[in-house]
Amino acid sequence: MSTFLRDSKIGVCLRPIEAKDAKICAKWINDPGNRELLRVWLPCSLEKERAWIKRMGSQDNPPTDIPLLITRKGKPIGVAGIHCIQWDWRCAEIGICIGVRKTRHNGVGTAVYSLLMRYAFEGMNLLLLEAEAY
Repeated sequence: MSTFLRDSKIGVCLRPIEAKDAKICAKWINDPGNRELLRVWLPCSLEKERAWIKRMGSQDNPPTDIPLLITRKGKPIGVAGIHCIQWDWRCAEIGICIGVRKTRHNGVGTAVYSLLMRYAFEGMNLLLLEAEAY
């Protein structure tokens, strides 16, 4: 799948999550070190992750969620998204999970949040974004 958003300075790309990404996404969600940073407390099966990805891909237009895979040098390193989009109110939530720990603390998160915010404000014409840090 092609790149949706790119930060050439850090070398980070965001693209839509695909069915083939379910295995790596489930692995990241089930990692205790990642799970404590997310709003996920229960284990996630591969089938559950596949069903979620399929559901996200079949949303009405306009969508309420935009899930994206974070890649660096062509390899998946995490997930990001614009969620709970309320088009009438022009607001949404944004979030990221850097699943590959060794890629943290080098500007990737900042670059991804910048890409998400720029797209949400300029591309989607949203007025308010909410993000939480744990």
